[in-house]
Amino acid sequence: MLSFSSRPALTLGTVLPALLLLGACSQTAPVGQPVTLSGHIDNPTGPKVRLTLFRDPMHLEADTVSARLDAKGNFRLVLPQVAAPGEASFTDGNESTDLFLEPGDELQLSLDTKQFDETLKYKGRGADANNYLIQSFLRFDDGDNATPMRFVLNKTAEQMSQGVEADERQRREFWQQYAGQHQLTPAFRAYVRQELKYSAANQRLMCAGFYRYMQQEEKKTPVPLPASFLGGLTALAAPNDSALNNAAYVAFAEQYPFYQLQNDASGKAPTNPDELMSGVFDLAARTYGNTRTRDVVLSKVMLSSLVNAKLSTATAQMPTFRRLNRDSVAARAVRNAYAKRLALAPGNAAPAFTLQDETGKQVALSSFRGKVVYLDFWASWCGPCLAEVPAAKELKQKFAGRDVVFLYVSLDEKEEDWQKILAKQQLLGHGSVHLRAQGFESAAAKAYQVQAIPSYFIIGRDGRVVADRAARPSSGAEIVKDLEAALAAPAAGAVAAR
Repeated sequence: MLSFSSRPALTLGTVLPALLLLGACSQTAPVGQPVTLSGHIDNPTGPKVRLTLFRDPMHLEADTVSARLDAKGNFRLVLPQVAAPGEASFTDGNESTDLFLEPGDELQLSLDTKQFDETLKYKGRGADANNYLIQSFLRFDDGDNATPMRFVLNKTAEQMSQGVEADERQRREFWQQYAGQHQLTPAFRAYVRQELKYSAANQRLMCAGFYRYMQQEEKKTPVPLPASFLGGLTALAAPNDSALNNAAYVAFAEQYPFYQLQNDASGKAPTNPDELMSGVFDLAARTYGNTRTRDVVLSKVMLSSLVNAKLSTATAQMPTFRRLNRDSVAARAVRNAYAKRLALAPGNAAPAFTLQDETGKQVALSSFRGKVVYLDFWASWCGPCLAEVPAAKELKQKFAGRDVVFLYVSLDEKEEDWQKILAKQQLLGHGSVHLRAQGFESAAAKAYQVQAIPSYFIIGRDGRVVADRAARPSSGAEIVKDLEAALAAPAAGAVAAR
């Protein structure tokens, strides 16, 4: 979508052809057809169901309808005007499933929420396409098959490569057999062909990343992957705007610059989130040229920067983003996220909260006024969080007896899980305070805009933010330097957001 700033100047030579074209388009423009989804649910988890049809590649805008279930568990949902095929989702309570909808579809659904995916079936126009989606999911992506880690754990490079290739072959064969037995529209056939291609590429990128990580963790001499494993990705990375209605393509287009940067032949791969997000942004701008794919990827990178990196990283990227971007929907999402993130900019008051510690005592953030607070959001189930424990203990020891409070806020939903990990990891001790906020939807997590963990902040003696998305304990000299600077400063701002 063109923004006002990117429209060409109007002259007599452009106005008349434009008006003629506009007139022609108005006569043939698709007005859309309704899509109906009705059905029956056994053991519903809530009083309403919801159908959402996404209208843009980033799933930022959507047409959504909801309906109440009657006493027998029946419902009927109607999207009044659907102009083009697209990805959608159906939701009942906390469960949802993906759909592919086309204008004029009339689907009937049946399921039992006690076995949501296993009992989900469709009838009617559009049923063959959506039954394929659920059958493919159950066969290849449910349960233990849900993560590419199954190809990496305890596998050699050759074994991993063979496992991935076998999985891709089985998916293709399943699709070919299904497509040969069912009447499927050209739009859905094209959609699945793209989905298979780009999902396979995504899986290879993730496996390569997991494999490299495991080699580093086990301190093994890296064994290179077979040349063929990632050899075809460069050709796939050519921008393909016609595939932007496919979530698999959007995910691959976003992930490919990360792969490029982390496999830099010069050995200068980034070592922290700020370097990573800056490098990915620059690479994506160059890789995708003047395309809609570039607009989408740069927008997603900006949104990711606002979650994972310091505010200054997104601030530095913003002028280039504004100059290149032509997608007004994505631009609005980035502007809103940036404005929200400004609330945590260095120098602003740190959001207040009061939470229970491991003994049940209420502890307020304000009670640490006059000291520097190193705030760590984490959880017992978070592997990267637990990987930081040894470095965190060393850091705490380094600042023992000084005015630094190590404040750990767990996002564990269950107190039992939290208490167990505190004891197992021997996390309690002088200089540290442990509180629990009960999940990402808790007030504290929302106030600090925590969408991924671990997530760190430095709060100054005066209760103001000194560093947003602060360095991890394992960063060593970097976090020591930042904490020393915060101790030396009477007010926030001594540590600039980098």
